[in-house]
Amino acid sequence: MSTKLWSGRQSLEVLRLIDEKCASLERLQSHLKRGHFVDLLEADPEEVDRDELRRVLKLEPFFPEPTIFTFTLRVNYDLTVEELVPAGKYDDSNPSVISQNFPSSRTGIVELECAYFYFNCVMKLAKVHPVLGNRGYRRSELKELLTVGIDRPYDQRQFPIIDTGSVWDGDCPSLDGASWCRRLILFAVARGCPERCRFLAVRESSRP
Repeated sequence: MSTKLWSGRQSLEVLRLIDEKCASLERLQSHLKRGHFVDLLEADPEEVDRDELRRVLKLEPFFPEPTIFTFTLRVNYDLTVEELVPAGKYDDSNPSVISQNFPSSRTGIVELECAYFYFNCVMKLAKVHPVLGNRGYRRSELKELLTVGIDRPYDQRQFPIIDTGSVWDGDCPSLDGASWCRRLILFAVARGCPERCRFLAVRESSRP
Protein backbone atom coordinates (compact mmCIF):
# COMPACT_ATOMS: atom_id res chain seq x y z
CA MET A 1 0.00 0.00 0.00
CA SER A 2 1.34 3.40 -0.93
CA THR A 3 2.11 5.71 1.98
CA LYS A 4 0.42 8.43 -0.09
CA LEU A 5 -2.89 7.08 1.23
CA TRP A 6 -1.89 8.29 4.67
CA SER A 7 -2.09 11.87 5.82
CA GLY A 8 0.29 13.23 8.43
CA ARG A 9 -2.59 13.51 10.89
CA GLN A 10 -3.59 9.86 10.37
CA SER A 11 -0.02 8.71 10.89
CA LEU A 12 0.23 10.64 14.13
CA GLU A 13 -3.08 9.17 15.31
CA VAL A 14 -1.87 5.62 14.66
CA LEU A 15 1.37 6.30 16.53
CA ARG A 16 -0.59 7.86 19.41
CA LEU A 17 -2.82 4.80 19.70
CA ILE A 18 0.16 2.44 19.66
CA ASP A 19 1.89 4.49 22.33
CA GLU A 20 -1.29 4.61 24.44
CA LYS A 21 -2.43 0.99 24.11
CA CYS A 22 0.81 -1.04 23.87
CA ALA A 23 2.22 -1.55 27.34
CA SER A 24 5.70 -2.38 26.02
CA LEU A 25 7.80 -2.65 22.88
CA GLU A 26 7.85 -6.42 23.34
CA ARG A 27 4.05 -6.52 23.25
CA LEU A 28 3.99 -4.49 20.03
CA GLN A 29 6.60 -6.75 18.44
CA SER A 30 4.58 -9.81 19.49
CA HIS A 31 1.46 -8.44 17.74
CA LEU A 32 3.50 -7.77 14.60
CA LYS A 33 5.15 -11.19 14.67
CA ARG A 34 1.84 -13.02 15.08
CA GLY A 35 0.24 -11.13 12.19
CA HIS A 36 -2.54 -9.52 14.25
CA PHE A 37 -2.21 -6.14 12.53
CA VAL A 38 -2.22 -7.80 9.09
CA ASP A 39 -5.45 -9.66 9.89
CA LEU A 40 -7.12 -6.48 11.09
CA LEU A 41 -6.05 -4.44 8.06
CA GLU A 42 -7.21 -7.14 5.63
CA ALA A 43 -10.69 -7.27 7.22
CA ASP A 44 -13.59 -5.31 5.75
CA PRO A 45 -14.39 -2.61 8.37
CA GLU A 46 -18.09 -2.85 7.52
CA GLU A 47 -18.11 -6.55 8.42
CA VAL A 48 -16.35 -6.20 11.77
CA ASP A 49 -18.57 -5.93 14.85
CA ARG A 50 -16.41 -4.26 17.49
CA ASP A 51 -18.28 -5.76 20.43
CA GLU A 52 -17.98 -9.25 18.95
CA LEU A 53 -14.30 -8.67 18.21
CA ARG A 54 -13.62 -7.59 21.78
CA ARG A 55 -15.54 -10.61 23.08
CA VAL A 56 -13.39 -12.96 21.01
CA LEU A 57 -10.28 -11.18 22.28
CA LYS A 58 -11.58 -11.54 25.87
CA LEU A 59 -11.71 -7.78 26.38
CA GLU A 60 -14.33 -5.77 28.27
CA PRO A 61 -17.13 -4.19 26.16
CA PHE A 62 -16.30 -0.73 24.84
CA PHE A 63 -18.54 2.14 25.96
CA PRO A 64 -17.51 5.44 24.34
CA GLU A 65 -18.08 8.66 26.24
CA PRO A 66 -20.97 10.55 24.59
CA THR A 67 -21.26 14.23 23.84
CA ILE A 68 -24.63 15.41 25.19
CA PHE A 69 -26.57 18.37 23.79
CA THR A 70 -29.60 19.39 25.87
CA PHE A 71 -32.70 21.36 24.91
CA THR A 72 -36.30 21.83 26.06
CA LEU A 73 -39.25 20.42 24.15
CA ARG A 74 -42.96 21.08 24.64
CA VAL A 75 -44.86 17.90 23.77
CA ASN A 76 -48.61 17.55 23.37
CA TYR A 77 -49.31 13.88 24.09
CA ASP A 78 -53.02 14.39 23.36
CA LEU A 79 -52.26 14.74 19.64
CA THR A 80 -52.28 11.51 17.65
CA VAL A 81 -49.40 10.24 15.55
CA GLU A 82 -51.63 10.81 12.52
CA GLU A 83 -51.82 14.51 13.47
CA LEU A 84 -48.15 14.91 14.33
CA VAL A 85 -46.72 13.34 11.16
CA PRO A 86 -48.24 15.82 8.66
CA ALA A 87 -47.40 18.68 11.03
CA GLY A 88 -43.74 17.76 10.52
CA LYS A 89 -44.02 18.56 6.78
CA TYR A 90 -41.66 15.77 5.75
CA ASP A 91 -40.73 15.22 2.13
CA ASP A 92 -41.17 11.50 2.74
CA SER A 93 -42.59 9.48 5.63
CA ASN A 94 -42.92 5.75 6.24
CA PRO A 95 -46.62 4.73 6.14
CA SER A 96 -46.08 2.28 9.02
CA VAL A 97 -45.48 5.14 11.46
CA ILE A 98 -49.02 5.12 12.89
CA SER A 99 -50.63 5.08 16.34
CA GLN A 100 -51.54 1.41 16.07
CA ASN A 101 -47.89 0.41 15.74
CA PHE A 102 -46.58 2.85 18.34
CA PRO A 103 -49.18 3.20 21.14
CA SER A 104 -48.63 5.64 24.02
CA SER A 105 -50.35 6.02 27.40
CA ARG A 106 -49.02 9.52 28.12
CA THR A 107 -51.44 12.48 28.14
CA GLY A 108 -51.35 16.25 28.49
CA ILE A 109 -48.99 19.00 27.36
CA VAL A 110 -45.58 18.76 29.02
CA GLU A 111 -42.31 20.66 28.77
CA LEU A 112 -39.44 18.17 28.77
CA GLU A 113 -35.70 18.40 29.15
CA CYS A 114 -34.38 16.41 26.22
CA ALA A 115 -30.94 15.56 24.91
CA TYR A 116 -29.09 14.26 21.88
CA PHE A 117 -26.46 11.68 22.76
CA TYR A 118 -23.63 11.63 20.23
CA PHE A 119 -21.01 8.85 20.34
CA ASN A 120 -19.03 9.58 17.15
CA CYS A 121 -18.94 5.87 16.31
CA VAL A 122 -21.26 3.14 15.08
CA MET A 123 -23.61 2.18 17.94
CA LYS A 124 -26.42 -0.34 18.41
CA LEU A 125 -29.47 0.71 20.40
CA ALA A 126 -28.96 -2.07 22.95
CA LYS A 127 -25.61 -0.51 23.81
CA VAL A 128 -26.99 3.03 23.96
CA HIS A 129 -29.80 2.26 26.43
CA PRO A 130 -27.66 1.64 29.56
CA VAL A 131 -25.66 4.80 28.85
CA LEU A 132 -28.86 6.87 28.90
CA GLY A 133 -29.97 5.38 32.22
CA ASN A 134 -26.56 5.88 33.83
CA ARG A 135 -26.80 9.59 33.09
CA GLY A 136 -30.34 10.08 34.37
CA TYR A 137 -32.21 9.89 31.07
CA ARG A 138 -34.97 7.61 29.81
CA ARG A 139 -35.60 6.38 26.29
CA SER A 140 -37.61 8.65 24.02
CA GLU A 141 -41.05 7.92 22.59
CA LEU A 142 -42.43 8.46 19.10
CA LYS A 143 -44.49 11.57 19.91
CA GLU A 144 -41.36 13.18 21.35
CA LEU A 145 -39.39 12.42 18.20
CA LEU A 146 -42.22 13.78 16.02
CA THR A 147 -42.28 16.96 18.09
CA VAL A 148 -38.55 17.36 17.44
CA GLY A 149 -39.37 17.11 13.73
CA ILE A 150 -41.91 19.90 14.09
CA ASP A 151 -40.03 22.26 16.41
CA ARG A 152 -36.45 21.61 15.29
CA PRO A 153 -36.68 20.76 11.56
CA TYR A 154 -33.17 22.01 10.84
CA ASP A 155 -31.57 19.38 13.11
CA GLN A 156 -32.34 16.37 10.94
CA ARG A 157 -30.80 18.09 7.93
CA GLN A 158 -27.51 17.95 9.83
CA PHE A 159 -27.66 14.44 11.32
CA PRO A 160 -30.02 11.46 11.73
CA ILE A 161 -32.03 11.45 14.99
CA ILE A 162 -32.92 8.06 16.47
CA ASP A 163 -35.97 7.39 18.65
CA THR A 164 -34.39 5.30 21.41
CA GLY A 165 -37.55 3.87 22.92
CA SER A 166 -40.01 3.00 20.14
CA VAL A 167 -39.76 -0.30 18.28
CA TRP A 168 -42.19 -1.96 15.88
CA ASP A 169 -41.46 -5.14 13.93
CA GLY A 170 -37.74 -4.78 14.63
CA ASP A 171 -37.58 -1.16 13.44
CA CYS A 172 -37.34 2.15 15.27
CA PRO A 173 -38.46 5.58 13.96
CA SER A 174 -35.79 8.00 12.87
CA LEU A 175 -35.59 11.51 11.44
CA ASP A 176 -33.21 11.64 8.50
CA GLY A 177 -32.44 14.06 5.72
CA ALA A 178 -30.11 16.44 3.97
CA SER A 179 -30.07 20.09 2.96
CA TRP A 180 -32.71 19.42 0.28
CA CYS A 181 -35.05 16.98 2.06
CA ARG A 182 -36.39 15.69 5.39
CA ARG A 183 -37.60 12.14 5.95
CA LEU A 184 -39.38 10.16 8.65
CA ILE A 185 -38.12 6.58 8.30
CA LEU A 186 -37.96 3.25 10.10
CA PHE A 187 -34.48 1.97 10.92
CA ALA A 188 -33.61 -1.69 11.63
CA VAL A 189 -32.75 -1.95 15.33
CA ALA A 190 -30.39 -4.89 14.76
CA ARG A 191 -28.17 -2.73 12.56
CA GLY A 192 -25.55 -0.46 14.00
CA CYS A 193 -26.52 3.21 13.78
CA PRO A 194 -24.00 5.24 11.72
CA GLU A 195 -21.56 7.43 13.60
CA ARG A 196 -23.39 10.62 12.52
CA CYS A 197 -26.51 9.62 14.47
CA ARG A 198 -27.82 11.43 17.52
CA PHE A 199 -29.89 9.43 19.99
CA LEU A 200 -32.90 11.21 21.50
CA ALA A 201 -33.42 10.88 25.27
CA VAL A 202 -35.55 12.55 27.96
CA ARG A 203 -34.44 13.55 31.46
CA GLU A 204 -35.96 11.16 34.02
CA SER A 205 -37.22 14.07 36.13
CA SER A 206 -39.44 15.18 33.24
CA ARG A 207 -42.90 13.85 34.10
CA PRO A 208 -46.08 14.10 32.02
